[in-house]
Amino acid sequence: MALIAKESGVSTGRIYDDVKKAVYSGGWCEPMNKLYEEAIQQKLFVPLNPKMMVQMHYGTFVYMLKAHLHGIFELTSDSVHEAIRSCWNAVRLTDHAVTEQ
Repeated sequence: MALIAKESGVSTGRIYDDVKKAVYSGGWCEPMNKLYEEAIQQKLFVPLNPKMMVQMHYGTFVYMLKAHLHGIFELTSDSVHEAIRSCWNAVRLTDHAVTEQ
């Protein structure tokens, strides 16, 4: 199964829909969905749809990387750590947000 669409032998950068569906239904998403569900049950994460939270975090990093690759901004060790902290704080169920690395 091809992963990336091609036109005239050149990659278009688009991922085929069947590949996307396979990832959502079984690939790396399913174990992450279960991990997030466990965190919700253990009262570590806010009670949101775990599938939505996985996509929220995945999308954050995909688009940060795309922006970096297109020269929109530079990803540094500090900015990556800040993004990880922000994503963690968005779902973390606690009175105190993570503020340090």
